Amino acid sequence: MRFIKFCKSEHNVKTGCPTLQLGTFQYYRELDPSFSIADEHEGQISYKAEPTADAPLLLTLEQWNAISGGRVSITRQGQPYPSRWPGPVHFSMNGGQMELTGDGKVRYHGNLEIKHHYPNAYMFCMTALEEGEPIPDPSKIDPSYNSYYEVQADSLPRFMEIVGNLLHHSLNYQDVLFDHLHEPAPLSIPSQETYVTWVNRAISYVESRVTRLKAASDFEMNSLQNLYQNALFEKSTDYHGNKEHRIVFFVQHPRLGVMTVHKEPKILTINQVGLTLG
Repeated sequence: MRFIKFCKSEHNVKTGCPTLQLGTFQYYRELDPSFSIADEHEGQISYKAEPTADAPLLLTLEQWNAISGGRVSITRQGQPYPSRWPGPVHFSMNGGQMELTGDGKVRYHGNLEIKHHYPNAYMFCMTALEEGEPIPDPSKIDPSYNSYYEVQADSLPRFMEIVGNLLHHSLNYQDVLFDHLHEPAPLSIPSQETYVTWVNRAISYVESRVTRLKAASDFEMNSLQNLYQNALFEKSTDYHGNKEHRIVFFVQHPRLGVMTVHKEPKILTINQVGLTLG
């Protein structure tokens, strides 16, 4: 497998560009839709449930709280409210009806639509080609591109490690948002208290980005976490020609979890990335 980064010639790190840009989900989501790399659904998970009055969903409080990301939560007396998942949630019942049963469960029927944006994270995207597959003209990926560089498959782990470390050491307080916290934002976050993790995977191209939830087990926290993780690496079949392979970099804190970063891309000053391209 070969990984190709298409770019403008002035951004080609293999020919002397001293910086590397990491985009964000929000940046690509809100980009001018006329740009080929724009995607209004980037980093978003959408799910629907449409149980009927004759066959309602019967959910535990934990399942109901999980599906709403803590935005519409119910707790038993004396228990703390569940923490909210970072990232905005759009929660619409669209005339649906819910009621609490005598044994402390939620009975629900009617339409339920939820859209959740995963905590904004950094990403680096490339095109994955099989060995021997010709490299397309960069302008076919985006009209503004006229150059490319290649990361060999055996160099990819080291490439990700170097970029992750560069990101970690370049982070500052202004890069992070604290809107989701139930507590005052910390006055500072020393770099030794944060760490960066990364996941890389080929993009899956799907006809529909909407997941339909039909059974109570679909509302379990583990199921939803899997949906969130998969949503980071899913795009519409409209983008299939890009053959994208994506690296997502998460900024994390041992107490605050995955941190939400600001919309704007992060520009890294590089010194040894070029040595790992292969």
